This record gives sequence, C-alpha cells and structure tokens, in this order.
Amino acid sequence: MLAAERDALTVRTACPLADAEIMLVHGMTSSHRYWGANLGPLAARCRVVAPDLLGFGGSPKPEDSRYGPAEHAAALAGILQRGTQPAVVVGHSLGALLSLHLAVHFPRLIRGVALISLPFFDTEAEARTQLARGSAMARLQIERPRLARLFCWGVCHARPLMRAAMPLLERDVPPAVARAAVDHTWASASRTVEGVILGTRPRALLDQLPAGRLLLIHAADDRTAPVATVTEYARRRAGVEAVTFARGGHHPYLRQREAVCEAIVAFVDRLPRTALA
Repeated sequence: MLAAERDALTVRTACPLADAEIMLVHGMTSSHRYWGANLGPLAARCRVVAPDLLGFGGSPKPEDSRYGPAEHAAALAGILQRGTQPAVVVGHSLGALLSLHLAVHFPRLIRGVALISLPFFDTEAEARTQLARGSAMARLQIERPRLARLFCWGVCHARPLMRAAMPLLERDVPPAVARAAVDHTWASASRTVEGVILGTRPRALLDQLPAGRLLLIHAADDRTAPVATVTEYARRRAGVEAVTFARGGHHPYLRQREAVCEAIVAFVDRLPRTALA
C-alpha cells in the first residue's frame, strides 16, 4: 500500500474538504468526537473539518510510523492540500503542538493558528515533571513505561469492554470522548508522547509565526498545562492574542464552549485571507 494511502486520515467534515475554513485537531487519546456532535457550534458559523490524528480514533495506525511531528504534520497537511484556500488550524493540547508544527512546516496551507490549552514547556525535564502530575496513565507512562505498555496491551485485548467502561473512569469529558480514549495502539500513543509532547519546544515554533496570526486560549486552573508560561509569552510578544478563562481546567472548549467558539470565530473573521508564507 502506498504511504500516502496508508496514512490518509479519517475525517469528519461539515463541508466539502476543498472548502474547509477551519481544521480542528484533537488532543491526546482522543478523536474528532472531542469537538461535539456535528462538530459543535463552530460548524454552524464556519466551514469545519476535524480529522482523527494518525494512530488515533478511526485513522490508520501503522506500526512502523515514528509518530513524530513530521509524520503527524504531513498527514494533516494532506487534508488541507485538497483545499482551495489556506485554513485556520485550531488545536487542543497535543493538537495545539501539532498545529504549530503544521503551520511552521506547511505555511502555505495556513492563515492562522488558535491554540487551546497549549502544553508550553521549555525543557523536556519540565514536560516530564508536569505530565507526571497529570492522569494516572500519563504518570505511569512517564515513570514506568514497561508497566504502562503491559496495561496498554491489556486494554487492546479488551477494547470493547474498556470502551464501555471509559465513561465511568473519565468523568471530566463527555461519554463519546471518553470512549474514544482507547482507540489507539501502544506505538501510536507512546511515540507521540515522546516525539511530540516531550520533544516539542513551543517557544521556538511560536517565534517563527507572525504574532498577529496567533490566538492562545487557556484556563487559569489548568493543572496539566499551566497557564503561566502562555500568558508570559503573550505579554512579552506584541500582537499575540490571549484569551484566559478563570475556570475550564485542561478542557476550556468543553467547559466554556460558547465563549471559546466566539473567540475563535472573531479571530477567524479578522484574519487576512492570505497564507502565512
């Protein structure tokens, strides 16, 4: 099978791909379902597409992929290359990191970047320390990867049962989002964590993009990706727009959906129609 075919992502769309105005990129162990039924209120205002990332959801899960920034960004770019105009990319958490890689390496496809709950770590050690304070699975993967792999093996062999149980275990997200948390492999999850979440330095990528094309959305009570570095960056770099909610945790899109969508739509409306390049 050709690599281009092998790595073609599953895409949920509210418009023809050629007309896409916004691409929504979900976070770790998630899928397009994160954005809600019919892609949520954004789809009522804009032409929206939402892929499942390579290795997650309904997308292909090639065992030989490195699942690094290059592989993920190229797969996402393959969707936008079908379009007739540059799009705004909106990413949550892991999706925010990949949105930065996409914009830096494929600037002719992008006209703006909105980053929700961006994991903004300046060193790998900082990233490891912070992630270890997160969910039990994240802590297990960071501190005891062999045990995490064994656990993942068990999940893979009991996926239907685990999919049914996830809404009871992950109560901070909607049931449809929780069920999608098991739709990955050990290779896709562990390599994505190492290559993207631990391996990305957001500051270096942000500095390569025009300040007026960036929107940072965060919640002050985010314990997974603390807001301090994000607000400090926006304060120091003129032209970067930052919207901070008092509450919302790591999921302001789920907790403050209407307000987040309003901020994104306003950002899209005032962006130039031209690509970053």
